[in-house]
Amino acid sequence: MAGCMLAAASFSSCQKPQNEQPDATVSIEMVEITDSTAEFSLTLKNATTAYWLVEPVSTEQADADKIKNEGTVFSPETEKTIIARDLAAGNQYRIMAVAENEKGLGNAASYDFQTDGINQEAPVIQATLAMGNYYGTRYSEAANYYFMLTDCEFTSGVAVTDGMMLYFDCYAGESDTPQDAKIPSGKYQYVNENVFDEFKISKQSTVFIEVDSRGNITSNLYPVSGQLDVQYSQGSGYQIEGSFMLEDGREVKVYYNGDFQLTNQSGVFGEDITITAEHYYSATYFGDLYGSGACEYYFEIGTMLPDGAGGAPVGSGYALDFDLWGAKADDPANAKIPEGTYEFSDMIDMNVAHSDRTTGHCVIPDGTSRYRIPYTAGSVNVKHNGDGYDITGTFTLGDGYKLTINYSGILPFENQSPAESDDLDITFASGSGMYLGDIYDAGTANFTLEFLSEDEATMLTIDVNDVLDDDMDLSEGTYTVDEEGSMEAGKFYTGTIDIFGVIGTFVTVGAGTENEEYLLITGGTFDVKHIENGYRFDFHFTMQDGTKIEGEYEGPFIIE
Repeated sequence: MAGCMLAAASFSSCQKPQNEQPDATVSIEMVEITDSTAEFSLTLKNATTAYWLVEPVSTEQADADKIKNEGTVFSPETEKTIIARDLAAGNQYRIMAVAENEKGLGNAASYDFQTDGINQEAPVIQATLAMGNYYGTRYSEAANYYFMLTDCEFTSGVAVTDGMMLYFDCYAGESDTPQDAKIPSGKYQYVNENVFDEFKISKQSTVFIEVDSRGNITSNLYPVSGQLDVQYSQGSGYQIEGSFMLEDGREVKVYYNGDFQLTNQSGVFGEDITITAEHYYSATYFGDLYGSGACEYYFEIGTMLPDGAGGAPVGSGYALDFDLWGAKADDPANAKIPEGTYEFSDMIDMNVAHSDRTTGHCVIPDGTSRYRIPYTAGSVNVKHNGDGYDITGTFTLGDGYKLTINYSGILPFENQSPAESDDLDITFASGSGMYLGDIYDAGTANFTLEFLSEDEATMLTIDVNDVLDDDMDLSEGTYTVDEEGSMEAGKFYTGTIDIFGVIGTFVTVGAGTENEEYLLITGGTFDVKHIENGYRFDFHFTMQDGTKIEGEYEGPFIIE
C-alpha cells in the first residue's frame, strides 16, 4: 500500500504542467527582390505580434531586444507582406524578425539576401591633402584630434575638383606640444556611437562627404564600422590607411602619406609664442565715437599674405587685431597712432588696448575658419618709424604663457571718424520708411526712416522702434533716445560707426560723393504728427560735441 502511494506520487511530480505557454516563433519567407526593394512575409506561431528590421550584412547581428526597440511592428491581422525600400543595388542585407506573446520575446530569426543590380565599386580614396584641429581635452577626458583627408583640390578654401572629404573624430592621449600636436600612432576603431575613449573614432562628427567640381555637397555618407591605422614618424610624417563599411553596405578605403599641421584649438599652448607680422589687412580711424575724449585706432596685421593691398588675409597663419585708444588725430584723413604704451583693459580710455577687439586669431589651413586666441593681460608699444611704425607687444595667454608680437611697416588708416559741423537747420524735401517688424524679438516694431534734402546731398537716417501692430504706421508723439537698450516703442538709437559701417541715427553730408561724411546723432528728440496728405516730422537732435541739428519734413511718407 505504501509502495503504491510512493509510485503514484513519483509519477505525478514528473508530469509536464498543462498550462505553460509555448515560446513565440516567427519564420521569414522572401517574396520578391528588386534592385532597391525586398518584399517578404512573416509567419507567426504562438505569437500576438512581431517586429522586423533590415540592415546591411556588414553590421553586427541584432538581438531580440534591438529588433523590437529599433524595428517596425508587424500586425498579422492587417499585413500580408512587407516591403523594405530604399535599398542599394547589388548589396547584401539581412532581414531580422522576432515574435512576442504574453511570455515575452521569442528567439530571433534572420534571412540574408542580395538586391538585384551591380554593386557600386568600393571607393578607394588616395588622399592628397589633410588638415585638421587639435581640441585637446576641452570637451572630453581623452584629447580630441579632428581632421580631414581628401582627394579634392582646394582654392581659397573651396573644393574645385570632385571627390570625397573624409572627416574623422578621433580620440587619444593629450599632446605635450599643443602648438605642434601630432595624432598619436595607433589603430583607431570606429564606434557607431558617440564615444570619447582613447583610440576610438566617434560617430559624433565622423562623416564622409562627396562633392562635385564646384564644391557642392552631393551626398553625406556615414560609416557603421571600420578602423583607421595612423603611424607618424619625424621626417616622413604620417602614413594613414583605413577601411570603413557604410550604411548602404559599401566599403570605403582611404590612404594618406605625408605631413600636415593640426591647428591648436585646445585653449592650451604649452609654450611661449613669438609672431613676426609682415603684412597689414586693415586700418581704420574711428575717432571719438563715444565722447570719452579718447579716439579709436583699429588695425589688423599678421603673417598671411593679403588679398591685394590691405586686403583680407589669404591662406593659413596668424591674424592679430588691435583696438587702441589714444589722442585725437590732428588730421583725421591721415591719422597716425600716437606713440606710447597701450595697456590691455576693458575700459575705453587714453592709452588702452581694448580687450573686446584686441585679440589674436589662428586661421586654419583651408583659410575658411578662424580660431580666437584670447588674452588675459598685456600691453603694446607703438613707435613711429618714418612713414610707418615699429609695434611690439606681449600678451598673457589663458595658460600663463606669453604671446609676443612684432611688426614694422605702414598702416594707412581709413578715416571713419564722425564728421564735425556747425549747427544745422534743414528742411527736407522727401521722406520714406522701411518697416522691419519685430527684428529684435522685443514686442515692438523697428523702422528705418530716411529724409533727403532738395539737392539730395544731405540725408537723415533714423533707426526707431514703435508699437507693433498691423498697419505699419508710425504713431504720433515725441520719440526719445533709447539710452538703456530697452527696444521700447517711442525710442530711437544713437549713431555709431563700427567695422561694418555706420548704424543707428545719423546725418550723411555730401551723400553719394567721395567726400561723404557722417554726423552721429547722440541725443535729442523728434516729433511725429499725422496730417491729411501724410506726416509732419520736427527734428531736434544733438551730436556728442553739443552741435545742434534742427529740421523738419511735411508731406507724403510711404512706408514699405
